[in-house]
Amino acid sequence: MDLVKPFALICLLSLRVSGQAPVSTLSPNGKLVQLPAKPPITSSGFLPPAFVSFSIEFASFPDYGGNLSHPNLYSDNLLNNIATYQGNKPYIRVGGTTQ
Repeated sequence: MDLVKPFALICLLSLRVSGQAPVSTLSPNGKLVQLPAKPPITSSGFLPPAFVSFSIEFASFPDYGGNLSHPNLYSDNLLNNIATYQGNKPYIRVGGTTQ
């Protein structure tokens, strides 16, 4: 699947919510899509607050997280930098194994 078309549609929809895009646009399959002037009052935000998330294997979590006496400052700095751009720290999912 061509990734450019869905990305372009997401960009157009996000611009439409901010009031800067045209009222209609073409969907990835070439059909005309009418966009409302405002999102419905019952709609949620465009992207969830923690859009970026990480999955860490259970066995590797101590390396990424550290512990109370020796926390992993590099990982914490990475998460803080993402929070600066995203608005909050990403979700961390711990579990799973790779074989």
